[in-house]
Amino acid sequence: MKRFDRRDLLRLGALGAFTGHTDLFRSALRAACDAGTRAPSTTASKVLFIFLRGGNDGVSTVIPFGDATYTTARTATAIDPVASHPLRGTGYAKLHPRLGDMLPADAAGHIAWIHQTGMVTGSRSHFSKMQMLETAEERSEDDLAREGFVPRLRAVAAGFESTLPAASVALRMQRMFASADPDRILAHIRSFNDYTLGSDLLADQLRGNLHAHFGDTATNAIDTLERATGRFMIDSEQAIALLRPQHASAPVFDVNPPGLTPSVVGRAFLTDAEQALYLLLHSDCRVAGVDFGGFDTHRDQQAQHSLRMEYLGYCMGQIYAATIGQTALDITTVVITEFGRTAWENASQGTDHGVGALAMVQGVGVRGGVYNCASPQEFGFGSAWTPLTGSNPPPFEDATPVATHVFTLLAELFVKRFGVSPGSQLDTIIPGYSAMSGSLFTPLDYLL
Repeated sequence: MKRFDRRDLLRLGALGAFTGHTDLFRSALRAACDAGTRAPSTTASKVLFIFLRGGNDGVSTVIPFGDATYTTARTATAIDPVASHPLRGTGYAKLHPRLGDMLPADAAGHIAWIHQTGMVTGSRSHFSKMQMLETAEERSEDDLAREGFVPRLRAVAAGFESTLPAASVALRMQRMFASADPDRILAHIRSFNDYTLGSDLLADQLRGNLHAHFGDTATNAIDTLERATGRFMIDSEQAIALLRPQHASAPVFDVNPPGLTPSVVGRAFLTDAEQALYLLLHSDCRVAGVDFGGFDTHRDQQAQHSLRMEYLGYCMGQIYAATIGQTALDITTVVITEFGRTAWENASQGTDHGVGALAMVQGVGVRGGVYNCASPQEFGFGSAWTPLTGSNPPPFEDATPVATHVFTLLAELFVKRFGVSPGSQLDTIIPGYSAMSGSLFTPLDYLL
C-alpha cells in the first residue's frame, strides 16, 4: 500500500486552496513555531517516553552489589564494582560505568531508579508484554486493534487541544500512540524530513481508500480525508513543516558527538530522541515517545549492553541539561522496557527473558532515589531487594520478581502530570485500575 505522506498532504493542500478549503490548512501552531519565535505558551506538564525494546537488563544497569548472591548469578556478565558509579542515598546499588552522564541529575535528586517493576500475567514474550504495557491492559491475547494508552489519555485529560498533542518519533509507530479510532489518530514522525501518520490498521485502510479514489473531485477528496482523520492530520503536517527549518538551525543537542563508540542503532536513537525533545520544547506537543532497540541480549551481553548504556547515558544527560533551566515547562522523561532479564546468565554469556525490570524517571519534579532495591536494614524507597538466587515461585523463577506493578507507575504519572482524576478517568486509560489491589499496587510516590 502506498504510504500517505507529506507530498500527498501538499497536493491536497493545493486542492483545498483551489476549492475554498483553506481553513483546513491553518495550524494553531503557526505563530508559535515560525522561525525565531517565542517558546510555546503552555506551562503544562509534558512527558517523553523512551522504550528500551528487547528487555533491558536492569540488574546490569543499577547493579545490586549489596546482594551477596550477585557474584554467584553473574560471572561473565558481572559489572566491575570499582568502575561503577555510587548513587545518591544508597550503598546497596551502583550505576553502570557507561551511565556517568546521568550522575548530575542523580546528585540533584532528579532521577528515580525504580527496580522490580513489571507485570505478572502472560508469558515472557516480547510481543505479549509490549502489548500489555503500551495498551495498559494486562491481557495476553493478541489484539492488533487494541488502542494504546496515549490516545485514551488525550481523550480524558485537559490540555490536549492543540493540533499536535502527541507524537511517536520512531521507525515504526509506537503501539502506545496507536488507535483504530479515526478521531484519535496521533502523529508518527520517522524524522522531521520524513513526516508520516500513524500506522494503525484503520488509518491505513482509510488512506488506501483515499488513494484508490483520488480521481474524485477535489471536494470529495478533502471530505474523505476530513471524515477519516478530522483536521488533525493536516494541521499536524503544517506544524511539522513550520518546526523543521527552526530545528535545522537550532537542534536541542548534538546527535553526532565525538567520543561515542560508533553505532548505527545508537545514532538513530539519538536523532529520534533529540527531535522528540525538540517537539516538547518548541511546540504544544504534550507527549512524545522514542524507541531504542537491541536490548534482547541472549549472548555477548557485556559488549551489547555497555554500548547501549553509553548512548542512553549521553542522551539522558543531554535531556537533563536541556530541560533543567526551563521555568515554563515541566518535562518528565520515563524510560521503560517490556521486562527484565534472567537472574542467572546463560552459557552464551548473556541473559534470557525475565520478569521484573528497571524503570527510570528523570525530571525536576521527581523524588530522586533508588526504589525497590535496598537491604531490609538499609533505608530506601519502596520494597527491599529480593536476592537474585532466591527460590522465587512462578512466574518469577530465575528472574527478578515484581514489587511494583508498572501500571502503578503509569497511574501516578497520569494523575500527577496530567491531572487525571482517580476513578473513572483513570479507569478509562488503565481499564479496571480502581479494582486492582494488593502490594503491587502500593503507590511509590516517586513524583512530587
